[in-house]
Amino acid sequence: MIITIDGISCQGKSFIGRILANELGIEFLSTGKIVRYVAYIYSIIRTSEKNSQQLLKEAVEIMKHTEIKSIVKCPYLNIEKTEKAMKIAAEYPYVFDEVVKVIKNYALNRDIVLDGRFTFLLFPDAYRNYYFVSSMQRRIALISKAEQMSYDEAIQYITFRDSFEKHYDIPEYVKVVHLDE
Repeated sequence: MIITIDGISCQGKSFIGRILANELGIEFLSTGKIVRYVAYIYSIIRTSEKNSQQLLKEAVEIMKHTEIKSIVKCPYLNIEKTEKAMKIAAEYPYVFDEVVKVIKNYALNRDIVLDGRFTFLLFPDAYRNYYFVSSMQRRIALISKAEQMSYDEAIQYITFRDSFEKHYDIPEYVKVVHLDE
């Protein structure tokens, strides 16, 4: 059984996903951690003379040979250096394509709740597909509390994330959940 929870950043997808997975007694995976891992690896190997595309390919190869459990436990996925590198990684479709392959292979034949930005596209036949929608005010409140940011820092962070995250058309098989209601 696969359940997907998608939506733009800072809405509580991971929080709700973990609770749901725990209640169902199944695994939870925040797919954004895999993308963040590629960005983190890119940020630490970036000192070489190679261009961004070459370095991202190397980072992807490292990610492909790292266990998912090690990736999600990496303590450097939310640091500023990784955040900035995510914007660069988002410019290269190759990174997205390779992350998608890893997610699909990992989730195959598992009972799992996946959260992210696009997992409903990967698993259209999932047991359930949800897409969360909430106001900027709710997003600001959540990220301020979770990351102990000021109101202005939260706005700046969300604006940064929104600047490079892709937006997807939501197909009819996805249940849209308005979190402000």
